[in-house]
Amino acid sequence: PLVSGGKFAGGFLFDGLSSNTYIKIGTNKNFSDVCVEGCFFSAWINSTALQATSAILGRYNSATNDRFFRLYTDNNQNIIFDIHENGNETGCSPSFTGFTTNIWHHVVGVYNKTHTFIYFNGEEKNKTKCPFNSINQIAWEDNEDTFIGAYDENNVFSEWKGVIDEVAMWNRSLSPEEIRDLY
Repeated sequence: PLVSGGKFAGGFLFDGLSSNTYIKIGTNKNFSDVCVEGCFFSAWINSTALQATSAILGRYNSATNDRFFRLYTDNNQNIIFDIHENGNETGCSPSFTGFTTNIWHHVVGVYNKTHTFIYFNGEEKNKTKCPFNSINQIAWEDNEDTFIGAYDENNVFSEWKGVIDEVAMWNRSLSPEEIRDLY
């Protein structure tokens, strides 16, 4: 991806069309323990088009049952955060409807070992009680890639169209006050 005007400095511009406009940030053991004690994912986004599915950040492949986490949008103006216990279909997925194109938004997904949360522009918008209370770290060592601007469905898929800036991941859940401070 190209460097473009970001929210604070240079963000990454993704064209949403070609299979080479994403950033691979790691695989398997790079992220096997990121959610063991809870986790936090965030980014500033500026989408230039509504698409069926547009990945902001993810380590997700439903074709091979390697579903771990993803933060993404859809063409109904939803922001969705998925987290899965051990890579299978058992997940926890809150969503929020209301993002718009061509404007900057701060989006956050949080897992605190009992619930997942969606924050939008510093405010909690939705939460979901999870059917699990821990992450299977051994399963999370699976050889699945982690991307910014796309995710994997045996091929790079759901490419982002627009700019992504200030991506952050923490290996703990952040409090509402900490999230407001980041916004």
